[in-house]
Amino acid sequence: MDYSRNFYRVQVPEWESYYMPYRQLEKQLTEALWANAPPSALPDFLANLERAIKVHDRWCRRQEEHIRLRVAEIKYHSGLDLDTWEPGMAPWRNLSQIQLELMCASVDELEGAAMKMRYYQVKNTAAIAHLHDLVRQRAGLHASNANDTPEQQSDHTTEQFFGKLADVKDRLNALITCLCEESRAGAGQSNEHLETNVDSGEGGQRPRSPLPEATEATESLLRDYQRLENATWMDDASTVVSLVTEKFDRCQLDGEDFLKSAVDFAIYLHAPYTASALFEEVAPRHGFSIDEHLLNRLITVLGYSNERPPWYIAAELPRPKLGESIISILIGNLGPNAVDVLLSKDGSGRSPLHYAAIYGLELVCTSIVKAAESWDKGSVYELYMASDNQGVWPLEYAVAHRHPDAASIIAYSMMEKMSPEDLNEVYPMFGSLARLAILLENDRLVSLMVAICNNYRGWSEVPYPEGSPLHIAVRGGKTAYVTILLNSVFSQFLHTPEPVDGLTPMNIAVSGKHLEVAYLLYEAGVTIDLSRLTF
Repeated sequence: MDYSRNFYRVQVPEWESYYMPYRQLEKQLTEALWANAPPSALPDFLANLERAIKVHDRWCRRQEEHIRLRVAEIKYHSGLDLDTWEPGMAPWRNLSQIQLELMCASVDELEGAAMKMRYYQVKNTAAIAHLHDLVRQRAGLHASNANDTPEQQSDHTTEQFFGKLADVKDRLNALITCLCEESRAGAGQSNEHLETNVDSGEGGQRPRSPLPEATEATESLLRDYQRLENATWMDDASTVVSLVTEKFDRCQLDGEDFLKSAVDFAIYLHAPYTASALFEEVAPRHGFSIDEHLLNRLITVLGYSNERPPWYIAAELPRPKLGESIISILIGNLGPNAVDVLLSKDGSGRSPLHYAAIYGLELVCTSIVKAAESWDKGSVYELYMASDNQGVWPLEYAVAHRHPDAASIIAYSMMEKMSPEDLNEVYPMFGSLARLAILLENDRLVSLMVAICNNYRGWSEVPYPEGSPLHIAVRGGKTAYVTILLNSVFSQFLHTPEPVDGLTPMNIAVSGKHLEVAYLLYEAGVTIDLSRLTF
């Protein structure tokens, strides 16, 4: 997994490159140890360290929130509650294959993210301890009361987080083990099922995720799901409709669950004829309508479908944007209910536009934007600026997940439909997204965000506690990005000192030995403050 994709969902360890000023502070402290300057002439190291610890603690809280929301997503898609689940329980017995695949993917992603977060959390704590030792050496401090030292306070703050993280990780490992055992049991007496379908992926052989072991109580249900999956894979709409109708004839409740699974299969396997038949024939007949929960789920299913390996789809069923087209048609047919459905949020606080931005579904984003053309200004503002439980808005997700096309659709529609007063409030957030795009090193996103920011002229009043986009690009030695920023509104930050250590872009470039960047800044008219240069 690429852990630099997204600061919000996968938690980029930005402190290594810039976000937490440990390295700058350590450099200052090391120089101070070798210098004999009076204490009054030195920076307030303890204040800087306390500031770094506050950022560190905020990072810890975001990790914990990230885990909590990912656990909630697993529960949302599969009904599996990791807070109450224990080894030996098998709540996935009655799940469809799509639900099982979604659960496996979520569990695997969260397990990897938990390991990575623990790793960087340990590095953060070690950095704080090391810096505090340097502070004590320079300032002549004595740890008379260890509980009062900043690193001990930070260790105490993160102890509970470590406990929660370890507990979730243990549950995830146990769940993965149980899933593997159930998968082997459901595959038969040998591993032929896996070897034939997953490893080869040839000659139209469709790889399948093994279903749980069939018991006497679930054998009929699993057989029905297998027939449904096979028919949907062939996009045999008539067979799927007959299977769903048969379920409704037996029991209304079973029919509704089976219809939801059929819709999942149709989106997941890109079966347009089956999807049309289900939504145009079966759904109206049984009072089954599109609500926000179903729409969010379908977008998520499509997102997971698009992330499958290329060999998953057989040669006779290529991977056009059929799934996106189906969902776009559904959104276009919402009619008067469009406002309620598209502005509604699920348990994670996300709307359909959030999910479309997360998975980079351009057609879905376009259909949502088009559906909002006749809305009032308040509804339009809520559509674009509504934050989820992590405080992230849709465009932010599109940038963080490196989806320039989806980000472009959302950003330019915001520029077109939002009022000038609202845009003046949003522009500083665009500047933060430009910083994020530079950190992610995505050329298209950097160009997009900078082009949008050029429409705003009030950047001198925008505070950047962690540095402007120009400071970020210079610190990373990104010559191409510095060139773009020097030809934009961000050129006004040429002489602005960085809030953390007071360094200007030129000081940062020379200190980091980025000679090409320093030459660009010099050509732009920047003077060099020799008193602040460090090598």
